[in-house]
Amino acid sequence: MLYDRGYPAFWFFALHALEQRDFCMRLSVGLSTEVDDFMALGATSVVLAFTPGADARRQCEAYELPTAPLQMRLVRVTFKGGETEVLATLLHDEEAFPAHFFKQLYSANAKFSVSSLEQVILKFSVSKERKSPWYSPGLLKMM
Repeated sequence: MLYDRGYPAFWFFALHALEQRDFCMRLSVGLSTEVDDFMALGATSVVLAFTPGADARRQCEAYELPTAPLQMRLVRVTFKGGETEVLATLLHDEEAFPAHFFKQLYSANAKFSVSSLEQVILKFSVSKERKSPWYSPGLLKMM
């Protein structure tokens, strides 16, 4: 899944990790200490642990999602015009998915976007019988 800004929440990361659904999400600089630390490093790509704060833990618990720190990869990309962005993903393998892959992928994403969280949740919903977190009562309450 490709996401633009507006979706970065720890519970959303945890949901993807739990369901083993890969994603690429643009993050705003200043979103978290992890993003700020990554920007300060000047690295192109780093895998690091995102730890939920108290509010994020409460959200995860409300949605019946894990609260353990998540290993996520941050990738720095610079687009035409010099705009630098930070992309987050669960795709840790830098050989299989080099930084330039994400730049190309995200450039293609500019042609389409998901308009609301509800559409994303509904698109990946599965039946109650499969007991998927995508169908979690906690998530449905939010919608």
